[in-house]
Amino acid sequence: MKILDRLEEWIIATLMGAATLVVIVAVVDRYLFGLLAGAVFTGIVGTLGASFVWEIGHTDQTSADMEMPMWIVYLAVPLGSYLMCFRFLQVLVAFVRTGELPKHDHSHVEGLAEETAAAEKGVHA
Repeated sequence: MKILDRLEEWIIATLMGAATLVVIVAVVDRYLFGLLAGAVFTGIVGTLGASFVWEIGHTDQTSADMEMPMWIVYLAVPLGSYLMCFRFLQVLVAFVRTGELPKHDHSHVEGLAEETAAAEKGVHA
């Protein structure tokens, strides 16, 4: 019986340690690591896109539909990626300073409260 008791204690201690480790990794990944990984990824995509734009800029390829140089068309990839990288870094800096992530109220419609108040004034006037 002592062997089973020791085995049970060892298994419980191991599982509690593993659960604690999973929670710590989840919290770190959710905030600081997730933002940093997003910034690194979008920075890499932007750099690779800029390299591609540079290479295609030395050709005479034009877009069939828009009849403009292809490097201008493909410029959207590095510009968009670098802008996303900037936003990731901006949120990361704000999180490090304040400890809070930005929150958006998706149910809020700008100007709707004013219209509702004006409509109610008109009805009650």
